Amino acid sequence: MKVFIDTSALISIIDQDQPAHVEASALWESLCEAHEGLLTSNYVLVETFAIVQKRFGLSVARALHERIAPVLQVVWVTPELHDRAWGHVLAEGSRQLSLIDTVSFDIIEREEATHVLSFDKHFVDRGFRLPPLTNSRQ
Repeated sequence: MKVFIDTSALISIIDQDQPAHVEASALWESLCEAHEGLLTSNYVLVETFAIVQKRFGLSVARALHERIAPVLQVVWVTPELHDRAWGHVLAEGSRQLSLIDTVSFDIIEREEATHVLSFDKHFVDRGFRLPPLTNSRQ
């Protein structure tokens, strides 16, 4: 199973005040223990780092860099992927759909990720699903 990890999931794992913190943390732990293929993009990491640095400071951002990021397979966004995603955002005509989400959708399809760890409604709207918890966590 390949699982794409979104910014909303990373923030929920880090921030205990997030409504999805318990679920995100349990899923993250389960996926790491199972040695699943965990994917993200460099755009997601940049977005997450910026949010974490602003909300919690550099020490928490450092922990993200040292403890969470190394577990992830980072897919680097090419100029072609960036341009294609930008075109999709403009064609969609919605202020709600971000360039980062659009890039993520493309990566999920290209890398054949079977699940997405995200609490962003745009992923749900696209039909992506959360990975199941292992039996020990259900």
